[in-house]
Amino acid sequence: MIKKAKSVLRKNEFVFLLARTVSYAVRRLIGLTLGKMRRPFQVRTYLKEHKVRKLHVGCGPNLYEGWLNTDGFPARSGIVYLDATRRLPFQNASWDFIYSEHFIEHISLRETYRLLQESFRCLKPGGVLRIATPDLVKICALLQDDVNRQQVAKHYIDHLATTCLPGFPCRSPAVAVNLSLREWGHKFIFDFKTLSELLGQVGFKDITECAVSKSEHLSLQGIEKHGEAIGSEDFNLLETMVVEATKPSTLVK
Repeated sequence: MIKKAKSVLRKNEFVFLLARTVSYAVRRLIGLTLGKMRRPFQVRTYLKEHKVRKLHVGCGPNLYEGWLNTDGFPARSGIVYLDATRRLPFQNASWDFIYSEHFIEHISLRETYRLLQESFRCLKPGGVLRIATPDLVKICALLQDDVNRQQVAKHYIDHLATTCLPGFPCRSPAVAVNLSLREWGHKFIFDFKTLSELLGQVGFKDITECAVSKSEHLSLQGIEKHGEAIGSEDFNLLETMVVEATKPSTLVK
């Protein structure tokens, strides 16, 4: 029902943007008022009940058991309000794991860098940050003939056009690439080299690219949900990179 409504709204760009803006404004207002007042209690309760502390940043509608699920636009009850573009309201070295999925592409490059700095500060020594986000290299590869002729890529290109430009006559790889870079409020799409460089500058070590849903850490296995959100795990694998980085156990002063 919701997907059908979105498809209808997208046929009128002005109405769609207006509806989306109003929806986000209402959720933001709830977060800044009721959400902000409730947050200290919610955080204290979580920390008291969990020895292994796991912070989920930009959770959207996805609530993970055993995690503190946070978002700047709370979409349902149980989500803790958190503006991840500002200083995180947590003590130094207080979290074992921090995770975000398809979130950092919605904030600016400077805001992402600050979030990486804050994640480093808030993680315990030996703590791990895991980020899933669109991969610029994978997206731009759609322009290559040997890639865009593959069945999954063809369906992906058609899916983007159908979702974002219903009724539009052109569904080329270039259209798909531009939609991937600019739609859904995307502000900056990373490649692994750029993201790993920023992580290294912040102080993270052991920066590795992982397969979707795979990790050496049990708490980080099988947690990607973007495939469910877009209706295809094949599409998720085609567009997503996952990066893990560890805060050193011993920091050099």
